[in-house]
Parts: sequence; C-alpha cells; structure tokens
Amino acid sequence: MRSATNGRIGGTSTWSTSCSAYKNPPSSGISFALFTESRGSLLSQLRPLPNYPRTAHNQTIADRGNDVKSLFVGNLDSETTQEELRQLFEAYGQVMQIHIIRDRDSGLPRGFAFVEMTNAAEAEKAIKALNGSFLRDRTLSVSYARPRPEHPAA
Repeated sequence: MRSATNGRIGGTSTWSTSCSAYKNPPSSGISFALFTESRGSLLSQLRPLPNYPRTAHNQTIADRGNDVKSLFVGNLDSETTQEELRQLFEAYGQVMQIHIIRDRDSGLPRGFAFVEMTNAAEAEKAIKALNGSFLRDRTLSVSYARPRPEHPAA
C-alpha cells in the first residue's frame, strides 16, 4: 500500500498498488480511496444519505408512518415544468417528488410525469379534481401509477 497527501478530505488518500487501474493517484478534483486491506480515515467521515422515499413509480411506499402514493399524469405539454405541476397538485395536499419523464436520447419530455403525494386521501382528492382538467390547453389524465412490470434479467 502507498499513501499520499493531497489536501482533500482528511488529507490522505490510500490506493492499492496491486490493482493496475489504481497505480497512479487520482488526478481529478474528486478525492476517493480504495480500501483493500484496512479501513482508512475517510470511512469515519462518511455520513448516511438522507432517508428520501424511493419508488419505481409503485403505488405505495412507507415513509415514517405515511403512505406515499405515486400518481401518473399523462398528456402533458412539452413545456410543462415541475414547478407548474407542484403548484397544481399542492392545492390538494403535500407533494413529495415530481418526475417529468424525458427521452433518454433527445432529452425532450415524453409527455407524462409521476407525482408522489404524502397520503392516499390527498392523492384521491387530486385524482378526482385534476383528471380531465386542462393545463396549457391539454386535457390531463391523472390516475394511480401502476407498478412497473417485472422483466427477466438478461
């Protein structure tokens, strides 16, 4: 093992000389360490990530006693922003997250989004009020999001 001081987190980075990909110290501004034989001083400085609710656009996620409901919003204009959707849905309850789905190749919006609300009652109110309503001269389609179908691993 070799060690070098780089002036970043903790001042020391450790990398393995036995791994050919890491024979030279990192040259970018990102500090990292490859821990092979022992844990370094950087490990003590790690902090846990915030506990944000994560969904794969499923219907219900438990979040500290609340049930987060994911709603599908379809027929969106390509100019619709997250802030517009947030204002629209916050009239019916607390919004956790908004995901406007974009095409992976062009980066353009695909015309639908997923909105996560904190509980089922608020989500139900939003569905009843917003399904069939107009946003930017388009009729919105709002419903509970269906779980993604499971595909076998390739």
